[in-house]
Amino acid sequence: MKHFVKFVIIESDERVGSEGKSLAPPAYAECKSRWPQCFALGTRSMSVHLEEGDPVLEEIVTFLRQQGLKPQAKRHPTPSLGDKTQFFVQGLRTFDKEDISEAAFYMLMPQNELGDGGNHKSTTQMYLERGSLKKQPVGSIGTTPAMGCTDTFRKELEKAGFKGLGFREIVSKDGKPLPEPYWQLLPDTHMPALLNRIVGEDGNDYQPERVRETGCFIDDFYFPELLRFPANEVQAMGGFDFAATSKRFGGAPGRFYTGTENFLVKPRIIVSKAFREWSLGRKLKLEFYPVILE
Repeated sequence: MKHFVKFVIIESDERVGSEGKSLAPPAYAECKSRWPQCFALGTRSMSVHLEEGDPVLEEIVTFLRQQGLKPQAKRHPTPSLGDKTQFFVQGLRTFDKEDISEAAFYMLMPQNELGDGGNHKSTTQMYLERGSLKKQPVGSIGTTPAMGCTDTFRKELEKAGFKGLGFREIVSKDGKPLPEPYWQLLPDTHMPALLNRIVGEDGNDYQPERVRETGCFIDDFYFPELLRFPANEVQAMGGFDFAATSKRFGGAPGRFYTGTENFLVKPRIIVSKAFREWSLGRKLKLEFYPVILE
């Protein structure tokens, strides 16, 4: 497993100086002289994408701090719009072949969309726009975290005998019939509570009873998140191929204490090695990120 840090710095107007992700021209020119590898030909920005612990990364961050800039190396809270000294830093996680092959379970993420969609404001039912449907069996419902599939794909899953499957019908946005039934994937098996710290948008411990709570997030700077579960409780569940996290994650002000579902708030889906191997054999466009049992 490796961790990388990524951010972009641009040159500011001479009258502005250094602030946020912008450097005054003299400081920007010094960066270009000292770290030319971060400047692609024909671009007008400094693009940093280095492995955590790389001495060059430490040099760059130290220099930026000396110019009065502060890296915001946390997802939550996000950089304050009022603090012009902060700039956003993105953390990226990659898995080695051994990490993937040795894992027993994975967080499932689709690579593509089934089509444009969301969920109706008055119901918890997801919808797809008929004119936007893609020719693929499984994918995300629009840009939401929800995952859906065709009726044909559902029947293949059921025929394969995967345990923990659960579905909810997807409707069309305009109420007219879809070309075939579509289904949101909602496992009826649930994982034990995560060992990861859970936070709100403000970066403090998540407290659903707080009236002003604005979201529920896994406190992990890197993407994809590394989900951690208690091994003994997972083993006690018995064999399963699909399960949902016990919490729903995402940002949707006011949605957590009312119990109302929102398209931005969905559980993570956890799948078995058996499903991963089955999917790879069919060349499905899905991502499988190892989870940790400890």
